[in-house]
Amino acid sequence: MLSSTSPKVIAAAIVVPAVALFATWSLASSMASPELVAVSQQGCGAPVNFELPLRTSQAAAPTVLVTYGPVDLTAAEPVSLTFDPTLTAANEVALNDGAIVLPMTFATDRVWPQRIRVNCRDGAVTSVRYERDRTVRNYNVVRTTPAPAGDPQT
Repeated sequence: MLSSTSPKVIAAAIVVPAVALFATWSLASSMASPELVAVSQQGCGAPVNFELPLRTSQAAAPTVLVTYGPVDLTAAEPVSLTFDPTLTAANEVALNDGAIVLPMTFATDRVWPQRIRVNCRDGAVTSVRYERDRTVRNYNVVRTTPAPAGDPQT
């Protein structure tokens, strides 16, 4: 005897669990291996390299500032990197009380950086460079508080 179950019901019974299984796998794999942003420095003394889970941080708290640091740049003052999801910086970012306030994404299409490089000159942080593939953006660092004593940028 043939069942009266329609082919559409059978297809839905197969497709819905498959989609749910794929979504679960996709979420689990993205959480297990988040995209990390490589952070380095140039001209700040001894090499400082580390990675940040910037996207994961933003996904967990989409409207909250996320701060990493302070990072000891050896030849320059220690700084914290504060990422503001609402910031769309033009050509400058602020260094305020030891924290550089940076955008989470950059460029007109708001891409996520693969690499961030902090640049120093004469013992002070002067710029931050964001890179993703061939898209590059340099931000000049502007102090909103006085530099530490002996810093030539004052």
